[in-house]
Amino acid sequence: AWQDMTVEEIAQDVLDSGRPTNLQTMLQVFGPYADIKFIALHRPYLDTIAHFAHKDGGAVLHSKMIAGHMMAFSQFLNAHPIDRYTNSKLWMVLCLHQLWSTSYQSV
Repeated sequence: AWQDMTVEEIAQDVLDSGRPTNLQTMLQVFGPYADIKFIALHRPYLDTIAHFAHKDGGAVLHSKMIAGHMMAFSQFLNAHPIDRYTNSKLWMVLCLHQLWSTSYQSV
């Protein structure tokens, strides 16, 4: 069970299983036909854990699960800085706090 795995093992399991989505396969299948771009929404880690502390058996286990998914996503993004079909940047990081503060100031 994932509860007994290290963060690195969780990340590898995510990459091997393709859950929730196999980004590598999606990129290979649709890349020649669609201009695919990824936006990584950044939210402070402790805020995320605190908000969902009741998931996955408590804050410590949920933190481990989130860290494993973050590691897997980071490995995918680092392996694909450029879209090989368009030769443009494949992804960007968007900080949610900056987005929220901009939105709240304009309301």
